[in-house]
Formats: sequence, structure tokens, C-alpha cells
Amino acid sequence: MAGTQDLGDLIRRLTENNEELYSLPCKVKEVDGETATLAPLNGDADLLDVKLTAGASETPLLITPVIDSVVIATFLSKDTAFISLYSEIESVAIRGDQFGGLIKIEELVSKLNRLEDKVNGLVSKFNSHGHPYVISTGPAPNPTAPPLSQETPIAPTTQRADLENENVNHG
Repeated sequence: MAGTQDLGDLIRRLTENNEELYSLPCKVKEVDGETATLAPLNGDADLLDVKLTAGASETPLLITPVIDSVVIATFLSKDTAFISLYSEIESVAIRGDQFGGLIKIEELVSKLNRLEDKVNGLVSKFNSHGHPYVISTGPAPNPTAPPLSQETPIAPTTQRADLENENVNHG
């Protein structure tokens, strides 16, 4: 419970300044790294250094809005705002960008299925193919095939559910 008490104390201290939280619809003028410049739709002066992330981190969630799109700027204080809602998103970086972009699941499953079909066709040809050879001992040559170990086809083929995390979507 000590953690809960600390959180309560923190909230009380944050609200002691009696500043009211509020939000303002704005148009995105410029994005520079983890901040943006916004033009309030009510004609007020531009908002500078509006935060796109919660703070310094090597693995932030960074949502970059489209220039000229509408966003909602929410104020933590008279000098600090962040973008809380987006009408259009340019990009999303979840915990950085070192792993590249998200996959297109339908295209990946289709490509994997084509590869699996090709491999299964080759396995089938291999399993049904034999090379006769002649044993030269004895009075008459006796053509026989050497013993082959059978290969196992890929089964079942890849399904979308095998690869997809349904909790993270994109489009």
C-alpha cells in the first residue's frame, strides 16, 4: 500500500497549483523529433514544443501526426502541452524502430503458403523418385533401388492465426 500512498501524494501535489487541465483543437504546423508546433483552431498564438512523448526514453511510444492534420493538444500546465488525440497519423514507433515496420499479415501468410506448397511438391517428387542400379554379383544382374528415407511434407500450412497478434493492428 505504500506505493498507492505515494501515488496519492503525487496527485495531490500536482493539483495544488490549482491550474485547470484543458484541451484545444489545433492544426499541426511542424514536427521536429519528439515535439510539434501547433496552430490552435481558435486563432490563438502557436503552441511551441508540444510533446509527442511522455519524457526522455530510449524506447518511447512515438506517434507522429501528419502536417496540416487536426489534433487535440491537452495542457498539463500553462506552459506544457501534449497531443492527446490525432485525426491523421504519419507514423508510429513502438519502443523505437530497430526492428523495422510491422508485417502485412495476409501477404506474409500467402507467401509462406506458396513456399510451403513448393517444398511439399519437391518432397513428394523426392519421395516417389528412385534410381535403379545393378548389383553385379550373381549369374544375372538384378536392378534394384537403394533404400531411401522418406521426407515429411510441411503440414499443416501456415495460418494467419499462427503469426498474428490481434492486439496490435495497423493499416
